[in-house]
Amino acid sequence: METCEQMCEATNILTRAGMLACCVSAIVQILFTLFPLDFRILYLITHISLIASRSEICWDKFDMNYRNQCLNGNWQQRYYFDHASLTCRQFWYDGCRSDSRNMFEDHLTCQWLCESQPMYKSRACLQDFDNHYRDQCNGGRWRQQYYFDRNVKRCIPFWYDGCTGESENLFQDEMSCLITCENPTKKDRE
Repeated sequence: METCEQMCEATNILTRAGMLACCVSAIVQILFTLFPLDFRILYLITHISLIASRSEICWDKFDMNYRNQCLNGNWQQRYYFDHASLTCRQFWYDGCRSDSRNMFEDHLTCQWLCESQPMYKSRACLQDFDNHYRDQCNGGRWRQQYYFDRNVKRCIPFWYDGCTGESENLFQDEMSCLITCENPTKKDRE
């Protein structure tokens, strides 16, 4: 039998949450053919409990202390589920600890777990790129990041040293930018 990674490899899934969803889907398809009626009932019960546990994480109150400087200014992009707008929002994180589980390493994981329709075209794609992100802010610890250029409708690489800003048009890797901005779902085109 193929592993989940092999079965889902063609789908270009980038996050642990996406890989989990793909694996669960593949396993469910196999089990539906083996145990049609009994398994469907069991699956529905399990699926309902999974949704409940997902929402618990999303509905944790976001701890504003996550935004404080707690380490040596090595700021990283993180996301949380905003209860007022019911969307995932970016913030800058420097290692502060909290009991709140409402913090995600990437935008897609936050969307998949918390938003009702996770693969929509993000507002980050529509925001102007903040050129301050190109400045030296973290002692020359340069790494490649990406932003979406609305004029050419492409993801553009640049060197990033950890500067913080208000624009969410900043992606840790090319694939995240491509999936979020260049390849929106059919719903976005309507």
